[in-house]
Amino acid sequence: MDQQHMKQGGEILIPVTESPYPFRQGNEVPIILNAESITSRASERDLTLSHIWEIIKKRKWLILSTLCCGLLATFLLTKLTPPSYQANATIRIEKEPTRIVEFGQIFDTEQKDSVDVLQTEYELLKSRALAERVVKEMGLTETLLNANQPWFSKLFGNGDAPVVDTSSKLHKAAETFSKKLFIQPLEQSRLVKIYFEAPQATQAADITNTLISTYIKMRNEAHTETGDYAKGYLEQQIDTARRDLTQSEQRLIDYAKKKNILNIDDSQTVNVQKLTDMNQALADAERRRIQTESKYKQLQATGGNRDALDNLAIQNMKNTLATLEAEYQEKSRLFKPGYPDMQRLSSQIADMRRTIGKETASVTNAIKAEYLAAKEEENKLHDRLSKLNNELMQIQDKSIEYNALKREVETNRQLYDELLQRMREVNVASGVNPSIVRIIDEAQTPLQRYRPNMPLNLLIGLLGGLLGGIALAFLREGMDDSVHTDEDMEKFTGLPVLGSIPELSKLPETTLALKTLKEPRSELAEAYRILVANLGTALKKEKGNSILFTSIEPGEGKSTTAINVAYAYARMRYKVLLVDADMRCPTLHHKLGIDNNVGLGDYLDNSIDLPNIHSIDADANLHILTAGSETYDPVGLLSSNHMLALMGIAARRYNYIIIDAPPLKGFADPLVLSAMSSATVLLVGPNNSNQRMINAAIKQLKRAGGNLTGFLRMKVKRSHTVGQHYYDRYYQQRSHQLVPIASEA
Repeated sequence: MDQQHMKQGGEILIPVTESPYPFRQGNEVPIILNAESITSRASERDLTLSHIWEIIKKRKWLILSTLCCGLLATFLLTKLTPPSYQANATIRIEKEPTRIVEFGQIFDTEQKDSVDVLQTEYELLKSRALAERVVKEMGLTETLLNANQPWFSKLFGNGDAPVVDTSSKLHKAAETFSKKLFIQPLEQSRLVKIYFEAPQATQAADITNTLISTYIKMRNEAHTETGDYAKGYLEQQIDTARRDLTQSEQRLIDYAKKKNILNIDDSQTVNVQKLTDMNQALADAERRRIQTESKYKQLQATGGNRDALDNLAIQNMKNTLATLEAEYQEKSRLFKPGYPDMQRLSSQIADMRRTIGKETASVTNAIKAEYLAAKEEENKLHDRLSKLNNELMQIQDKSIEYNALKREVETNRQLYDELLQRMREVNVASGVNPSIVRIIDEAQTPLQRYRPNMPLNLLIGLLGGLLGGIALAFLREGMDDSVHTDEDMEKFTGLPVLGSIPELSKLPETTLALKTLKEPRSELAEAYRILVANLGTALKKEKGNSILFTSIEPGEGKSTTAINVAYAYARMRYKVLLVDADMRCPTLHHKLGIDNNVGLGDYLDNSIDLPNIHSIDADANLHILTAGSETYDPVGLLSSNHMLALMGIAARRYNYIIIDAPPLKGFADPLVLSAMSSATVLLVGPNNSNQRMINAAIKQLKRAGGNLTGFLRMKVKRSHTVGQHYYDRYYQQRSHQLVPIASEA
């Protein structure tokens, strides 16, 4: 069929043009985003505080349930856990032990690093040997082995083989004991807190005190063992020293008998004393000889000496001579030498000079005699000293071996005496146990149980449940690929969300379909008007007037949406054609209450010449073309030239063409219709809002050349929309404001 036409009201419509899609201006197939860009956009979600808060609000029931489960589990575990008590004691660990005696110390008390000492003591308190001694002393083996089993193993049993060996039991009990023991050194002090946990209060205190006493006893035993070892070692050394001393004394006696030495020590001592005295006398003689020799040589060189000048008698004589000579010189000015007084003075001067000369000669002779005597004495002392040295050398030759043997005897005797003294000190000190441990506070019976701590456990359970719930919420959010908000949808697809239809599930479908017509102020009608406004912008961009509504799966509200959008356009005084293109499961005629005997299918398969178009609006602005009779090949009919001609003619006759298409899942009908339409709106409901399904639908429409303009989110919860109460309150306030104005008019 080359040309198609249809008549309505006696008017012949324009035939189909050569363009395959004459109703789409420019014949351009819009480009939508590819799958890679969609995936990349989906991964670009910024985790902001508002986003985190939205996730928490959305998953609040999961978080609350996890929180309740955590509290319940904590409460049950606390109730099922047997009570235990913890006792504590305080001890002080000194750097070195208290000294009761200042001798006989067995241990090295000079510690270079007190930190090493303290750390060693801490490890001793936590040692397995100490734990085993306490367990054995108090008979705690079976008690600790039973306490080591968890409560659930007591109820249901465990697969571990029972421990039969006594040493193995003691070892396992000691391990359990160490787990219940806690050592806490107090900082900047030498105090140590010791804690132990037991199922009974008195038992906890007794075990703590026994642990401390056993620890002190163990250290004392170590001291005693060291003292016993020291005494044994000293006894061996004393026996050896005694034997060596006896042998050395015997060798000394044998040598003295062989050399006929009776008392070599006394003779040698006397000769040494003589030699010392002789050396001292010789030194004094040499000093006197040197002094007299110096005087004598001075006398020979100068004709006088210091002693003569210092002699008092000679000095007086010289003074008298000087007086006489002065008097003579004074009188020589008046008298001549022959004058009697002058002769008398001259005679006195001559006598005085002779007297001084005699006295000076006498002093000189005395000095010479003294020098000669000193020299003679020195020579005699040299001779006596040489003889004494020869005698002493003879004695020393005989005493070399004797003295060597004697020194050996003295050395052995000194060693023997020191060992005996050390042995006496160790015997005294071994009875004293120096301890570096002092008990400050003994363990007292605790009045309150240590665990389980119900408030603390519930707090931990609360925090754990809260954190676990938040973690599960974020895990669920991360695994959830559903699109929940308009922003998520736009980020994921890069296409706009044209509107959001609130969820009104309690209303029947017939009521929902006529909501825009019968209740124009309702929330649903306003939502569809928002959709229409957004569609107008999209259609201006595409320069067309045909709008296709489809969904991924059936039951998402395509037909209801198509009817409400058509009514919205009709109330705007636009001529609208509503086409029911879902020939597999038509629903428009049911919701509008019209006949479907003849419709689109009958026209496309040439059963009728003209389509049966119904006018269902009072102003004749809205017309509907029903699906018509059931057909076996709807895709073939929708792809025919008849459909192309129908769409082209309707595009010129009507302002808007609203097409209700089948769902995308499993059908090719919407793909064919999308290629013929100016704009395609994909309805996304809560059941098919995951990214995988949306991405698959976008790919299908892209391959078919469809123009996906945007999305319409269906059955959105009322918390995400404005709400009917807002519209009711707004319109009520508006009506109150308009009443006075109308009355005044």
